[in-house]
Amino acid sequence: MGENRLMNIHQISELNIDRNGLEYFDQLQSEFPVTVFHDEMDKHTNGYIRWHWHPQLEFVYAESDLEIGSSEEPIRLREGEAALINAGQLHMFKGINTPDKTSSYALLFSPEFIAPANSLIFEKYVRPLTENPKLAIVVLRRDNNLEAGLIELLRDCIRIYAEDAEGGELLLRNRLSELWLKLFLNIESLSMHSCTRQNRQSQFRLKQMLSYIRQNYMNNITLEDIANAAMVSKSECLRCFRSHFEMTPIQYLIQCRLEMSRHMLGSTDLSVKEIAAKCGFEDAGYFGRLFRKRCGMTPVAYRSELWNEGNENI
Repeated sequence: MGENRLMNIHQISELNIDRNGLEYFDQLQSEFPVTVFHDEMDKHTNGYIRWHWHPQLEFVYAESDLEIGSSEEPIRLREGEAALINAGQLHMFKGINTPDKTSSYALLFSPEFIAPANSLIFEKYVRPLTENPKLAIVVLRRDNNLEAGLIELLRDCIRIYAEDAEGGELLLRNRLSELWLKLFLNIESLSMHSCTRQNRQSQFRLKQMLSYIRQNYMNNITLEDIANAAMVSKSECLRCFRSHFEMTPIQYLIQCRLEMSRHMLGSTDLSVKEIAAKCGFEDAGYFGRLFRKRCGMTPVAYRSELWNEGNENI
């Protein structure tokens, strides 16, 4: 066959977040808007996949016990269970029993992969679910026959994606459409986690504040600046972050700065002092101490480790 669009399953260690706080995927191409990731929590900063959102739908399959953080209560998946996360939902992932050994598969796809926008199929079978404000996450349990069947269809989609087979693109689309249809026809009997009107408003505010942090992490921004981004008080800003993220806005800001510094250590030749300044740390010494505390090594050692890994892969 010609150029094969079905690539091997992608391994990721950090989220790609744009300046608006949205996760984006280099592998998700417009001509074939579906991709699969294999996530290992210990490869991510702090051992979990931090809060994010994206315009794509996401099926997640837990290879080990996994917790999905949502705007409502946390959702726990046992090994072998799965969930559908609706487009635009703020969420995160972390391990439960052995965080350093937690792994999962994520299948992401644009709603238009099922059918073109505004087509009869899209209007009848896709939009009613993707634009349902009460449908945030659908959980699929392994001890329910219907849900176990849906999980097997998801596993089949992941397998098809991973294989370099003739006609794989069509087979994947057909299998995913079959999964979606069964989900649609049985949605009322499945375990749906809704997002209340209050939490939808809270999510909207959080997205505004997260976007502001992503756009301004390199500057000397304050709690008041972050709160003003969503036109809320400082106390409401603190409440939102603590109730959803279990951290303060400033702690999230520092996390963001450290993530950017890790990226720059691996992708530029800038000195540690220059990277510290570009990531919003006025004191390079403080940056070095904080980096070592969070990452277990100095910035210089981290860069050296990345360089050695790169040489091994040549």
